[in-house]
Amino acid sequence: YDASIGRFISPDPHAYPLTKTNGSNRYIYCENDPENKIDPDGAFAVSIMLGCAVAGGLASVAGKAGGSLATYLVTGKLPKQTIGDYVGAFAGGAVKGALAVTPLGSEPIGRSLINGLGDAVQTSVSGGINMARNVKGYRKEDGYSMGKLVLESGKSFVKGAATEYAFGKIVDKNKIPFLKKKDARTSRAP
Repeated sequence: YDASIGRFISPDPHAYPLTKTNGSNRYIYCENDPENKIDPDGAFAVSIMLGCAVAGGLASVAGKAGGSLATYLVTGKLPKQTIGDYVGAFAGGAVKGALAVTPLGSEPIGRSLINGLGDAVQTSVSGGINMARNVKGYRKEDGYSMGKLVLESGKSFVKGAATEYAFGKIVDKNKIPFLKKKDARTSRAP
């Protein structure tokens, strides 16, 4: 930063998508929003993304385990879950967590794409591991194949994206306070 001219003289290493109002201008600080954002070293996205990836993965695994527990409490039977199912849940949650803090995560269509991608990753990883481990239902003799895995992953993408888009629209339209997603560009720091 050069105080004499009031401008940054080195580019931000984190490039923002062209959909943002500042386009590809990398000589801005925090997307030209220093009141609401900070960027002490110019590389905020990496450390925040890593932390959010881990948090997203763990939250997804916890959700899967909680769902299994709820099923057990209601039916008295634990659903059949494999290590592949939990690794897939972590991978999908990690993708969602990491991408949620990018500029794409602040736009409704971006959140939809992120959710769809996370669901597709979850399906791909869990199905691939289950195939490799020869888990019943994922074997050739059960009619499962790589083509079926790709098709299921595509369906997961569409379902995840559509669900996020529809639910996001409902939340935004009805202004449900505790579910309303805050846009980093409009929220004020305390």
